[in-house]
Amino acid sequence: MMSQQGILALNITQLGMSLGQMGRPDENVRFMDDIDVTLSMESKHTMALQRTSIELAAKPIVFRASQQDINLILAIVTHATQLAAQSASGTAEADNEESKVSVTKTKTQTISMEKPQLIVSTEKLRASFDGFRFVLIGEGHEQPMVHLKTKPFQVNVQDWTGPMRASTAISFDLNYWNLTNSHWEPLLEPWTFVVEANKDVSTQGMRIQVSSPYVLSANITMTFVELALAATSNWASESTRSLSRARGGTPPYRIRNETGSALEIWSNTEAGSGQSTLLQQGQIIDWRFDDWRSLREHVSASGHNSLGIKFHGKDWETIPSVTVDKEGQFPVLLRPRMDGVLHRLLCDVVVEDNVKLVTLRSTYKIDNECLYPLEVILVDEHNKPVYAPQKIDAKQSYSLPIEAVMRNRIKIRPDAGFGFGWSIESFKWEDLTKRPNHIVTCRSHDAENAPFRLSLWAEKDGDKSRTYPKLNVKLYPPIELENLLPFDIRYRVHDKASNTSSTEFLRQGGVFPIHTVTLDHLVLLNIAIQDSGVWKPSNFMIINTNTAEFTRDKRLILPDVSGRQLELGLNY
Repeated sequence: MMSQQGILALNITQLGMSLGQMGRPDENVRFMDDIDVTLSMESKHTMALQRTSIELAAKPIVFRASQQDINLILAIVTHATQLAAQSASGTAEADNEESKVSVTKTKTQTISMEKPQLIVSTEKLRASFDGFRFVLIGEGHEQPMVHLKTKPFQVNVQDWTGPMRASTAISFDLNYWNLTNSHWEPLLEPWTFVVEANKDVSTQGMRIQVSSPYVLSANITMTFVELALAATSNWASESTRSLSRARGGTPPYRIRNETGSALEIWSNTEAGSGQSTLLQQGQIIDWRFDDWRSLREHVSASGHNSLGIKFHGKDWETIPSVTVDKEGQFPVLLRPRMDGVLHRLLCDVVVEDNVKLVTLRSTYKIDNECLYPLEVILVDEHNKPVYAPQKIDAKQSYSLPIEAVMRNRIKIRPDAGFGFGWSIESFKWEDLTKRPNHIVTCRSHDAENAPFRLSLWAEKDGDKSRTYPKLNVKLYPPIELENLLPFDIRYRVHDKASNTSSTEFLRQGGVFPIHTVTLDHLVLLNIAIQDSGVWKPSNFMIINTNTAEFTRDKRLILPDVSGRQLELGLNY
């Protein structure tokens, strides 16, 4: 609404801006929330005085956009500016053509005899804002990630056509969304600064000064650095938004079932409970607790999301609520007892690429830290299989079914294609809590080949594992050899106790696992530089010892054909 009675008044209500794509009206999003703006301008002109006074008042301005939205807005503004400049230049050329055609026949100079007058001009602008908020939205999942907020502030400008003077004082704070605990945490503590600008009429230069009597405190944590690096890597990989991908296409959660049984899960939020979904063993599904639009447009103080869980086809009671807001491992008791055992469900929450991965599993997990796939089979006390073999790919893990944690033993072997049998020894959870390190030996189907060996290390959760295991079993090769020399080499590893040797080729920069030795034996190493007529093979050096009589060598001597020796470092 606009009116003018000596004073020009303009009142704008519910002014907002949104982004949309043609053909997808459901994906329209607001990047500036509705605001109310009031403008009044008073202008007085007399023979000796010219005064202009402008007052502007605006409700809080809320601007929310993702990095891709900002790029799109800047592209639209740039394109519109270019079109406007082209239109203006075309109009100017047309005016010049008309001036060339028109001919001025006579010009008469008129000399004014009026006396010069002094006119005093004053200009004043006062703009009041109830605050400003900028919310940076994460790509894909539409989760607010950074929140800039200011207190109400005022901007004063005087004499902008002459020696302009402008000043304002702004108080703000900057927070970021910590995905690991679903809370807003301060990045920049509340800070106030003053901006003053002055224009020099003689040079037409502008002098801007920013000052503050307060110290600016920044909280830079490892969590923030990791989240920032993950976000920027996503920006780099998605420099342009795919038009075929819908907004909110990347969910903020992923749920994985590794309990050994099918589950029914549902959302528990402040708004209530959602519809249940059946999640099969080994299945991973994308999950949202809120609609992506609601998540984008509401900056909540903290997360209050949890899952309801029911075991499909089991006698355990329904679990009404398991929190998934915070990164960590959360055990839940399962009632009633089964075979006299009070089992546990573990809710394991980790953040990967700014997405929370929630794994529902038992408290007994096996990690394959080898470069080859391994297989695990669960057996009873008579070493008879009770479950099908489970393949664990390199650098992957496997969780035992909840019912098998206390009841069954494990046997291990490399992938069946390698030609090795199951481990000679089977391990129960009590064996691993009493002694955490073990050597796993698998005999070859060919009696002439050396056995395949693994190093087993069990990490337990202190005294809590005495009555019910909370174990993380890691399987390693006994030795890994890494070649950091600028040459390809051929190495030989010899197990002195078993009198077995293995010889392999290793390229520069390569890593090769050695599974033919065991760390309770004396192990020797020698190398030879490939395709070199200068260097001779080295002597055997001790790289592992089982007694105090011998120590590991830290240098490996490589002689050349002239009898000179090159010392190479051995880093363990």
